[in-house]
Amino acid sequence: MKKCLISIISLTLIASCGGSGESDDTLSSGVNSFDLTKIQSTVIGAVYSTPLTGNDSDGKTYSGSLSITNQNKIMLNGVLVTPQQLTFQLTYSGPFSISRLESTGITHFDASNNLISTSTPSGSIICTSISPDAMPSTVNIGDSGTRPTQTCDNNTYKENSWEITSGGNNSIVLSSTTFLKDQTNILISTAIDTYTINNLGEITSLKAVITYSNGYTLTYEST
Repeated sequence: MKKCLISIISLTLIASCGGSGESDDTLSSGVNSFDLTKIQSTVIGAVYSTPLTGNDSDGKTYSGSLSITNQNKIMLNGVLVTPQQLTFQLTYSGPFSISRLESTGITHFDASNNLISTSTPSGSIICTSISPDAMPSTVNIGDSGTRPTQTCDNNTYKENSWEITSGGNNSIVLSSTTFLKDQTNILISTAIDTYTINNLGEITSLKAVITYSNGYTLTYEST
């Protein structure tokens, strides 16, 4: 379960695409603009869902699902926010055992679509952005940037960078690298998440590779 919780934390990029406001990121010049407003929407309802397949460095193979849903607005510490729920599960069915990794994460956006915080089930781990954080609503092939650090109440923090590359066939690949570190700056995990987005602004596939400091690697992707 601990590995799954870290996996949920690493997936905040897909949720934190929310935001059509201004960004502090510096974009490199490029061509072939792509509109991200469809996946940035905070309208109540389903945002994205997909079946998953996966494997890990222990030789296990998994099947599962991932879904993202915008919920009704709430007040959070005096700020009106939209909670976006990400539900994730992977199941391994081996010859002698069945194991299941599952978790739910919540990302909160304010009225300007800035990422305010992310949390794991029952608020057991809450991570807060140190400054307003919104991805650009339009990106070009070749764009890249960094996200503000997120500090977590379990004495860890997250550093993230992203880049846009060509996916071919009128699509782009949005790649996100997230480093999860402890308070002494020791690396806990590295997550590389990639999302293929078509020219309609829709996610057509995703893949995540999470590598932990002990060498364990978990990989999953949409099917």
